[in-house]
Amino acid sequence: MISETIISVVSVLVSGLVGWIFGRRKMLAETRRTELEAVDKALEIWRKTAEELKAEVAALKNENIRLRAEVNKLRNINTKIIATLEKLTPHNIPEVIDNIKNINNSEL
Repeated sequence: MISETIISVVSVLVSGLVGWIFGRRKMLAETRRTELEAVDKALEIWRKTAEELKAEVAALKNENIRLRAEVNKLRNINTKIIATLEKLTPHNIPEVIDNIKNINNSEL
């Protein structure tokens, strides 16, 4: 009778220990799988953000090139207008104004 009780207790303890070991392994495997899924989702978000930023940077580069060209064009016009204004005297005001208008129209 005592031996049956001891066997029963030992079998309960052994089965509990085996269940705990396998349960722990399963829990660790599920935890790792969940962590990997979270990392995959985070990577996907970062990839999408990187692609969006890459497209935005390309658009801004193109706009920057266009604006630089426009600034250079306006600098050239400004230089020509300044050179024309340096020739301004009280006697040639209408002629200088016409020259400035021609510079502006020819450059645009």
